[in-house]
Amino acid sequence: MKYKIKIFYLLLICIFAFTCTACVSGVKNINDFYSYKTLTKDNTDKIEVNFDNYTGKTFHFDITDPEEIAEIMDIIFTEKFIKMDKGFFAGGNTYIVIIQGSKSYNVNVSINKNGLNFYKFESNDLQAKIIELARKAGAFNYEENYV
Repeated sequence: MKYKIKIFYLLLICIFAFTCTACVSGVKNINDFYSYKTLTKDNTDKIEVNFDNYTGKTFHFDITDPEEIAEIMDIIFTEKFIKMDKGFFAGGNTYIVIIQGSKSYNVNVSINKNGLNFYKFESNDLQAKIIELARKAGAFNYEENYV
């Protein structure tokens, strides 16, 4: 009888531990995303930007300056993520492609998907940095876009 009680308590503890682990799992950092498990903070060769400047056409430019790349990667790796409620999310058409050797990672600057769930960056630091660089690259020179 004591043996059955011990097994029962052991089983109960295992179920409780599994439940607690399942509750805390989720996306907190960039490497928690399945698609970004092998992404590293260092060794980025360049970042390709596909910027939505609200003209109906995507504005493309590359970031190759090592200091700018380091700043962007620092933002990505220090930023936390917040799980979004279920639903349709408008906007968020700007994304970057991080090139690290033969690997590339598509990262939306506002909302990213992991499984069936969507997660947003806790702050808009990455988005603000990309907008700043897009402005310098000429993304808002509408005269050129509408000629």
